[in-house]
Amino acid sequence: MKRGFSLIEILVAGALLAIMGVMLMTTLNSSIEVKDRVDGISNRYYLIRQAMSRMAREIAMAYTSKHKNANYAVINTQFKGEKSSLSFVAFGGFVRMKDAKESDQREITYFVETDMRKGSSALMRKEKVNPTALLGEEGRVQILCPHIKSINFKYWNHQMKTWEDEWRTEGMGGTHSDLPLRVLIEMWAIMENEVEQKFVTQTEIMITNPINIL
Repeated sequence: MKRGFSLIEILVAGALLAIMGVMLMTTLNSSIEVKDRVDGISNRYYLIRQAMSRMAREIAMAYTSKHKNANYAVINTQFKGEKSSLSFVAFGGFVRMKDAKESDQREITYFVETDMRKGSSALMRKEKVNPTALLGEEGRVQILCPHIKSINFKYWNHQMKTWEDEWRTEGMGGTHSDLPLRVLIEMWAIMENEVEQKFVTQTEIMITNPINIL
């Protein structure tokens, strides 16, 4: 004699199935949240590493030149290093348009400022494709890395064997005729749960003495 399921058995099976479904959805949602959080943290680390790598690469190509036209002082290749900002002229510019009136030199400035669109501080990069006599005052500003609270530069004086908080060449009101041998970059980033984390790197400037072509 065949016997079917009773109403109670069906209700119990349905209840168990519903519980299993809720547990499965809860586990799935938790896994998605963890994945999103891990991806967000990994992406932030990636952006920080890329920003510091780019700064190190560009600072390494900084230079100054002794060649100046006294009657037409349009270009002034100087270095203005402060504790929280850095402006310099560097090689390595890439001309993207044919017959563009651009050189392979550019002015670059790094500083931290509030991103008005998001209301949080960010690492900024200003670039002027053709150097001028107004170092760091003109150029296009872009966000190099978001969620950066502050940045600190230090400059190695190889003669005194000390780190200096400021380095200005003679044309910027300083006393240095050459560039620092190394630049130390310290950056504080805002990570998960508003926790600050410090990142540090160094770069060596390849041409420290002013260029003098005979």
